[in-house]
Amino acid sequence: MKIQNNISMMQGQDILKIHKEDNADTSFEQLLENAKVSQDDEKLKEACREMEAYFIQHMFKTMRASTQLGEGIIPKGHHEEIFEDMLIEEQSKEATKAGGIGLADMLYRQLSRENEAKMKTPLE
Repeated sequence: MKIQNNISMMQGQDILKIHKEDNADTSFEQLLENAKVSQDDEKLKEACREMEAYFIQHMFKTMRASTQLGEGIIPKGHHEEIFEDMLIEEQSKEATKAGGIGLADMLYRQLSRENEAKMKTPLE
């Protein structure tokens, strides 16, 4: 009797869908809303880092798509494309943790100023 690996039976799109659903609970909007409600600076910083990581990830994917590299002798499969997407996602998170490109800092300063202004404004 032959036992097959469940992942090998899944289609590439199904694996990507599962991966995206796992990350769906930590979207930028949700992180930002949680930071506003709790008025926690650490949560606001985390939301800004998440946005910067997403921006870097998009930039890396665009750079990869713009290269002139051909398929080569062996064409890429869906699993390899999914792996590359996941690798870029992790690399962008690590780049942000290492200091990033300064976008998270700018977002944090802007959003913290807006929060302070809302706190000082009397309710109507």
